[in-house]
Amino acid sequence: MGEDVPPPETTVVVDGCRFRCELVVYIVKGPGQLKDVRVRGPLRDSRREALKDCLELRKAAVKSGQDPGLCKVHNRRMELLDIVWTEKDLGSHELDFAEGPARQPNEKISASTRELAAHAQDQQRRASEQRRKADTLASLREPETKRFRAEYEPVGPNWQKPGPLCQVPDVEDAELWLIHERQDPSGKYRPWLFFDVHANRYYQQKDSGSGFLSIGTPHDPLEQALSVRVASASLPSPAGKKLDMAVLLPELHKTGFLLKQPLDFLDRPASLVVLCDALRGTSTAAEFCARRLHTLLLPRLSARATEWEDFELADVLSEAVEALDALLLESPARFSGCSLAVALVVGTRLVLGTLGGTRCILCGPPAVAQKQLAGASRLVAAAVVPWAVQAVVGGREHTASNAEECLRIESAGGALIAGNAQAQLSGHSAGAECLSVVTEERERELLRISRATNVFATLGVSTSDLTEGPAAIRRMFRRRSLAVHPDKAAETLQQRAMAAFAKLEAAAKTIEAALQADAAATKLLMEVLVACDEEWVEADPAVAARLLGVQQGCDRSAAKAALKQRYHAPLGHLQGVCAREVARALRVLDLAVEAAARSTVLWTPPGKDEALAVTRALGCADLKRPTPLLGGSPEARVLALAPGTAAALALLADGARGLAAAEVASRLQWLCQP
Repeated sequence: MGEDVPPPETTVVVDGCRFRCELVVYIVKGPGQLKDVRVRGPLRDSRREALKDCLELRKAAVKSGQDPGLCKVHNRRMELLDIVWTEKDLGSHELDFAEGPARQPNEKISASTRELAAHAQDQQRRASEQRRKADTLASLREPETKRFRAEYEPVGPNWQKPGPLCQVPDVEDAELWLIHERQDPSGKYRPWLFFDVHANRYYQQKDSGSGFLSIGTPHDPLEQALSVRVASASLPSPAGKKLDMAVLLPELHKTGFLLKQPLDFLDRPASLVVLCDALRGTSTAAEFCARRLHTLLLPRLSARATEWEDFELADVLSEAVEALDALLLESPARFSGCSLAVALVVGTRLVLGTLGGTRCILCGPPAVAQKQLAGASRLVAAAVVPWAVQAVVGGREHTASNAEECLRIESAGGALIAGNAQAQLSGHSAGAECLSVVTEERERELLRISRATNVFATLGVSTSDLTEGPAAIRRMFRRRSLAVHPDKAAETLQQRAMAAFAKLEAAAKTIEAALQADAAATKLLMEVLVACDEEWVEADPAVAARLLGVQQGCDRSAAKAALKQRYHAPLGHLQGVCAREVARALRVLDLAVEAAARSTVLWTPPGKDEALAVTRALGCADLKRPTPLLGGSPEARVLALAPGTAAALALLADGARGLAAAEVASRLQWLCQP
């Protein structure tokens, strides 16, 4: 340390009826400025144990030097939590000098050897007297101490007495308080839980920082006899890219401590495993989500002191995933996407969540699996594999084979490309390249209509057709209907033909009614919807600026003014005849306002004809706005694990869909062999 920087200081403080080491380290913030950082050790039953902690933390502080993060000190503190000092450890004479400032290795000794020896003997004598008095006082107070701990000690670790400047709840007749501190984002310890000793009631500070809420008894965390081991493996995509990302956090308590989100009231062990499987040929969204999901989940787990119910753990996982999706949709990577699989271990509970094409497969010895998965879906046991296996959550639940997903998409105004399990999801109408693959004219027309995203694309009209008026629309409908009429379609195409004819007829009626209400407004409506269908309005500022009639990179206020002046009044005339199309156009224009104010083009998928095989995923903004076709809520489930038994969990990306559950169980069993 520098010459003007005071050495680290240690002292033993009394916390209730126990003792705790407190280390003060001075860090240089700037010229002539020092910052004191305080680190508290674990609670000890005797003063000698706390003195031993003082000695260890002070040694670590001297080794850290001027490291502002005090990594060595914090690492040593975490180690001290698991150390129990023996009589041999506490018999060292070094403990007599554990309190006070540390002497640096290169510090010059100005006193003589005789003076130092006399000073040491005096310190030993005083320390001996203090120990004798403390032992005598402890023996006298032992019955009172036991009674105090039984009646007044709060639930959970790391409670302490508040300082003189600490603000506590204004409760009548409350004389003695204990507080629980945690680190804020700046690294400072601040109280957030308060315990009224005499009334045996707990309070929590409001998120706003003003006022307090009465809460239930905090959860006393349990240490379960479970061991968690994690590993990951990845295979490149056919293009040679790594498209999946794995996050392994086997010790979530240590991760929370390092990220200043302590999990003092969460059962142990706690682990988190995340699998992000990229979509649309780029790992941008997968990397974005892999880096941020734990930063959204940990604050939610840390802010809770009471016990978690099973449904609450599932809800908090879903909330974190939905918050992650919202962040991704506001980032430059909004048009990329990824599927997700999450496994959260809390004590003896396993929380699983999937989104998209990922799968979670749990397997183990048959008796164990039957006990762990009681009440869940039917087990799938392979005859040649002794382990029982179950696809717990995920798989094909977020595809077109799920009737609930199809209903959700149709209610949002979307349609699937094909009405079977291989159906895909797209936010754009079929392009010329996609249609050219189909050689038969009737099937090509059915594909064009089923992929159309608006009434104008469904009927296939142009601006000149709108100029001619409703008569041209009726002629267009008669000509188009000949190719898709159910009476002329083959038996295998009957269902698709009926759906296409109904969609074509509804589009013709909507356009005809709009032209009769306001022909000029109908042309504006078509301009907006066609631009959204054929170009990336939200991604390309030039397209958005042209649509609004403003300069690219203009102020947001100017873009809003142009939107109001050019579109609001005309489109309002069509609300009574085509409200759904008008609402979609206004959402497109809102996205155009944001895009026109940017100066750079966002990344977009390589082709509009590429569709997704999943119905839920993170990102993919074009499938979530202006029309919410793609879902962003995960499927979550909570299972119970039995201590003392073995179980294996596999999180699989969509690329491993060819692997059967029994084959996965066989490979996991081989890997888990001793």
